[in-house]
Amino acid sequence: GHVEGSVEYRHMDGYDFFSRPNGPTVYTQVGNGSAAKPYVVLPNGNRPNSSLGGRINNCVAPCSVNGWQFATDGVLTPFDEGKTTGTSNENSGGDGAQTLYSTAQDAYRQATAFGRFSYAINDTTSAYIQASGSEAYSTGYHFPQKMTPGSASARADYFSQAATFFKDNPFLSPTVQAQLGNNGRHDTSNIFQIGEFLEGLGQKELNHTTNVNRLLSMQVGLEGTLASRFNWNLFYTHGENRLAVDLANNQNYQKLYAASDAVVTSSGTIKCYAATQAATAAEYADCVPINPFGPTAITRNAFEYESETTSFHQTNVLDDVGAAISGPVWDGWAGPVTAALSGEARFQDYTVTANAPIKNVDCTGLRICSPSLPLYAQGVLAPVSASANVWEIAAEMEVPLLKDVPLARRLALNLAGRYTDYSTSGAVETWKVGLDYAIVDSLRLRGTTSIDIRAPTLSDFNQPPTVVVVGFNDLHTSINSTTFQISQGNANLKPEVSRTYTVGAVWTPESVPNLTMSLDYFRIHMNNAIGSISPGSTSTQTLCEASGGTAPYCSLYQRPLAFSDRSAANYPTRIFALSLNTASIRTEGFDFEADYSFEMSDLVSGWAGSWQARGLLSYQPVLQSVAFPGAAVVKTIGPKTRATMFLTYTLNDWTIGLQDRWMSSFGKASQLSQVYVQPEVGSYNSIDVNITRAFEMGGTDLSAYFVVQNALNTVPPLYISSANTGYDPMAIGGESIMGRYFTIGIRANL
Repeated sequence: GHVEGSVEYRHMDGYDFFSRPNGPTVYTQVGNGSAAKPYVVLPNGNRPNSSLGGRINNCVAPCSVNGWQFATDGVLTPFDEGKTTGTSNENSGGDGAQTLYSTAQDAYRQATAFGRFSYAINDTTSAYIQASGSEAYSTGYHFPQKMTPGSASARADYFSQAATFFKDNPFLSPTVQAQLGNNGRHDTSNIFQIGEFLEGLGQKELNHTTNVNRLLSMQVGLEGTLASRFNWNLFYTHGENRLAVDLANNQNYQKLYAASDAVVTSSGTIKCYAATQAATAAEYADCVPINPFGPTAITRNAFEYESETTSFHQTNVLDDVGAAISGPVWDGWAGPVTAALSGEARFQDYTVTANAPIKNVDCTGLRICSPSLPLYAQGVLAPVSASANVWEIAAEMEVPLLKDVPLARRLALNLAGRYTDYSTSGAVETWKVGLDYAIVDSLRLRGTTSIDIRAPTLSDFNQPPTVVVVGFNDLHTSINSTTFQISQGNANLKPEVSRTYTVGAVWTPESVPNLTMSLDYFRIHMNNAIGSISPGSTSTQTLCEASGGTAPYCSLYQRPLAFSDRSAANYPTRIFALSLNTASIRTEGFDFEADYSFEMSDLVSGWAGSWQARGLLSYQPVLQSVAFPGAAVVKTIGPKTRATMFLTYTLNDWTIGLQDRWMSSFGKASQLSQVYVQPEVGSYNSIDVNITRAFEMGGTDLSAYFVVQNALNTVPPLYISSANTGYDPMAIGGESIMGRYFTIGIRANL
């Protein structure tokens, strides 16, 4: 019998963008990438239609303070819009709002446990059972809660956003009411809107997301040998992945509409209008009137009334049973021919439950209200349940072709094939052919070609619809307004298919002992790739328009009238963001690796210690995609070359190591037509240092280690790719902006 187990716990505090070197500057990228308006990165980005105390917008005449702000609670002052950038609702400098508290690194903790028991039934067969479990928790702040003004726009829906107030609101002083032009009426002749980021109560009162991810898995099996030459195994696995996502402080628009219509009662108290009416008093009995007129005017009670925690739970269950056998099947002229055969059946279940309904605002009894808005500001999911099964069989064979002949120390052919039947998307066949050719002992060539697939997951098929309100510039009607965007899975998806080629060489020169070098070339072309089609992109709309409404992309726009109608009345009531099998992806490049080790005594007699060196280099000149036929070729943004060097020196019980990571500079343009004022992002290099000391205590082998990551505290080159004021990542993906940090620990072998 044999028992093994492990436990692990990790904890990491989160940190904000504003605590990083570039964070307080709030860089933003503006422009549209044309020669007339090239993309440019500007500091001090802000939203000119909003402020941190509330900016007056769409103030119906007569009004002398449209565009002013509540820089202090209850007092209107002129608003400095800053420098216009040519990008809508994105200025540089001035009094506009920006996100103060977005998270660069989420707070994170994880606990895992693993256990395994195996037992040798006899000399050829053993049984085992193993189980593992983990729970990961993370939380972060990625967007502000805000009051977003609409436009008194194409559809004349003056209550289109839950940021509308009557000019006689009792939280406004008589002076401010007069400045607004209050006429005492309660209709669209006496309203204004507020644009405001609600950050006066601090970070924890903003929108934030908490994720709890639990993974449970158990496996039992038998394994052994047959006829002293074949290895076999039989297993059954049951696994469950449970994800719980809470979105705290999700605005309930219906409650916000109610809280925004405040009145003074006969007793002199301020209450929500709906709470004073017999028909709606019970429903809005707990309504707290909101006072957003100033940076710190809003009370916690008012904030908590219109803010709710919406959540969903996603559960994936897998039952997996399989068997395999492998070993030499016969002795060929150049060595034994080995083969493997396996079969597997997988049964999957996918369930999503949610605590918040997908529905529109109910305007019953509300004087300020628009039934066109969804109930919640941030998208919520609809419940869904689905299941699928997968059956597959696979075979692989290694066939030696030549051995110990001139110019062929060894030549072997590798063949593999797999047949898989998905209940959701049908049957597919994949295969691989490879050659392994050792010309001499020190030089080996290798190459493969294969057809590979990725089948859509149950989440790809059945992702529940998420409904949000988005700004949409409609080419068909020439109207720029807001509409519902629905994102959801697609039951008609098919497996992605890729063709892969690799060829490489491994060299171990006899003249330099302990040196190994390898160079590999790869090329991958994926068709039928699953890509998300954005209904808001100009290229998608252009293809629909060019087809006269017949292209499949036109189904992404739901209009109330016939396609031929281009009036404002035919502005889409819904647009759909769907995943489709329309994309193609192509990549190619080279991977190089070198490993070398030597003893100090090899250089100078009597010197002690040993060195180990390793270098990795990846060069990827091509990585591009086409979202759908007719769309422009898009180059993935990022460095083409990355290099990592490791150097380690060991002397007795001490080990000192250096790791150097370098990435090349790269261009920002993803398409040839894009123009940038600063077209390149600079190269980046960081160095890590680690020191380890091995020792013994009480008969136990121990090692203490000290690690300094990013020892020189190098700041990654600034990379801003959007106009997200205050919550852009500021660095290319994969590069940390944490800076220098330390790790200290002890390992024990018990």
